[in-house]
Amino acid sequence: MRGKSKQNYNWQFITAFIPPIIIFLLHLFAINFNFYLLIPNLDVPMHFAGGMAIAVTAIQLINAFERRKSIIFKSHILRGFILISLVSFAAMLWELAEFSADVFLGWHLQYNLFDTMTDMILGMVGGAIVIISWIYGKAHQ
Repeated sequence: MRGKSKQNYNWQFITAFIPPIIIFLLHLFAINFNFYLLIPNLDVPMHFAGGMAIAVTAIQLINAFERRKSIIFKSHILRGFILISLVSFAAMLWELAEFSADVFLGWHLQYNLFDTMTDMILGMVGGAIVIISWIYGKAHQ
């Protein structure tokens, strides 16, 4: 891969991360202005949107790799399984980061197991909606 096509590929890779960066910046904004204290359950749409953003990023990356022929999925089911696995992994990493902040920094981000599991499920459901919609659209092109 040379010249303009490599630049295009690099640009696709970089821009793929814009959706989760936007969600993360919104999260920092909400923390800074105490929106999580002022708006009960604000973390619900944030985790849902986070899952959607990660799914969009994973889809864009898979599309870029497929165009480059680095990866080829012949099955929409396998593609969906890989994508939901990536979203689930990202949700788990986020909750692990919250747990670490609670233990090592005393932040109290996780109230109980129900809260943690709900957050993970919301992220996975948000991601699954994006993934299913994308696969449905791809299958009916």
